[in-house]
Amino acid sequence: GYEQGITSWSVEDDGKLHTFTLVLAIRLENLPTTNLPLFTGGPASSAEGKNALEAVQIFKNGGVGALGQCGTAETAIKPGRWAWIVVTRKLGELITYVNGRKCAMVKLELKKGKDKIKKGKAEEAPKEGDKKDGDKEPTVNTAFAIDPKLCALLTGESGEREACGVSIKYVALKTSRWEDESKVRTELLKIRNTDEIADDAADARDAMSAQMSLQPLYGKPPPAWLHPTFCAAFADHCIEGTGLDQMGSAHTSLEFFSLALKRMLSNRSLSQLFGGALTHSDWQSCNALLLAIDDAKKLAHRFSQAMQSGHARMSLSQLMTTLKKQKAGEA
Repeated sequence: GYEQGITSWSVEDDGKLHTFTLVLAIRLENLPTTNLPLFTGGPASSAEGKNALEAVQIFKNGGVGALGQCGTAETAIKPGRWAWIVVTRKLGELITYVNGRKCAMVKLELKKGKDKIKKGKAEEAPKEGDKKDGDKEPTVNTAFAIDPKLCALLTGESGEREACGVSIKYVALKTSRWEDESKVRTELLKIRNTDEIADDAADARDAMSAQMSLQPLYGKPPPAWLHPTFCAAFADHCIEGTGLDQMGSAHTSLEFFSLALKRMLSNRSLSQLFGGALTHSDWQSCNALLLAIDDAKKLAHRFSQAMQSGHARMSLSQLMTTLKKQKAGEA
């Protein structure tokens, strides 16, 4: 029979859809300050508490992924622009695409099944063809598998969605999996021809506005000794005698690492120069590292201000209180 448009033969024995393609056209006016869950495959309540980590999410840097994998920097969602998100799942793997480009690859660990024991035959001698002792059920991982009766989108708190200004204009669920970037782009092209024309027109207007502005002609660069690169190279907080070798100045080096990594991930020619042999998994790991460094940089800045005002102890106390209140999977 039919349940939410999915035939019974499309689901597995547990009643869930394990192989699928989910297509979303979404726009965020602002990037989220905390990770914004898109879906878990189950009801809205499953994105809270101990299962909060098991959700396909939009990360603070615009990446789309799950289980800590936020994808590559070049595929990040841009605020104020429509983005076409495609999520594909099969046994052992979940992949996200943004505007036809591969964003994040998430490996789903296979779990060991339980011993199979036939009812009413526990004490009988095994016959030829019966399951022997120690036989296991097939390995399975139900993370992100879709329940046709209970699946919910945007499972986070309503305040988070309102703060981001979330808009959705297209949703589709396919019971087959789009295998690669070529297939994803081909299928998206059938849907978004009109949107591409609108995007090109918006890009042309932005380019024209930038050319009509005289502000770049009058911009003055900051002094070299105030640049994070200079500070990190010649006045590292770990080097004695630089004036920065004290608690509360770690943000200087974090600024340098953040700037250098961000430039490498955003500049394709520079990326090829330094990381031509890196795989897609390596690039998405670098992007996840950048997200962690940015968070550490902000925390170091706040601690530096607290040190200067004499409230370091209070700042650490507030940090510990906030960490204890966090739910599993929250950032």
